[in-house]
Amino acid sequence: MESYLYGVTMTMRVLKNQYYDISLTNFQPIHLYVFSIVFLIQGAHAGFYVFGAPYFHGLGFNSVKISAIFIIGIIAEIGIFKTLSSNQSISYQSLLLVATVASIIRWGAMIASDNFMIIFISAMLHGITFGAAHIAFVRFIKGENPSGNFISSSFLIYGAMIMSLSLSIVTFSINSIAFESYFTIPVIVSIVALVLNKIPK
Repeated sequence: MESYLYGVTMTMRVLKNQYYDISLTNFQPIHLYVFSIVFLIQGAHAGFYVFGAPYFHGLGFNSVKISAIFIIGIIAEIGIFKTLSSNQSISYQSLLLVATVASIIRWGAMIASDNFMIIFISAMLHGITFGAAHIAFVRFIKGENPSGNFISSSFLIYGAMIMSLSLSIVTFSINSIAFESYFTIPVIVSIVALVLNKIPK
């Protein structure tokens, strides 16, 4: 509940901040489309961030294995950032689609198996589920705003709503809905993101 309230509070502060021009007139349908997909993809990480360590401990993994699961994700993320920073040919649309599919595979694997190697390998997808989605958002904002208009407020919304509120809402949902796995909601929101990906822009 605390994380949920934090996300709501951060979002309200952003919307009330008069330094940034964050009126609805700034938004076009394509903005809402991209924001929604990234919101869902990043929010899907809540099960891993919040419940991952105790879940893995419950599976009998020792601290070394649990640490390895988190560390390999960070290494993969760095690798994706480095690779995509030198390759500007991949569109944000393609990155969003790849990140969405990877999200379904990653969280689906967490539900399907409690084998360490499968979970470890699926953790490598963090580079795509987080890193590729993040870069897709950055490329979209820069591509849509070459003059720099709306970039500052876009990233402020990204930090407050996508990186805070989305995680808070999914965490609250996981706590409130009695599914057998912490990763069921993440799979569901990832599937919703995939559906949005297929909607004609």
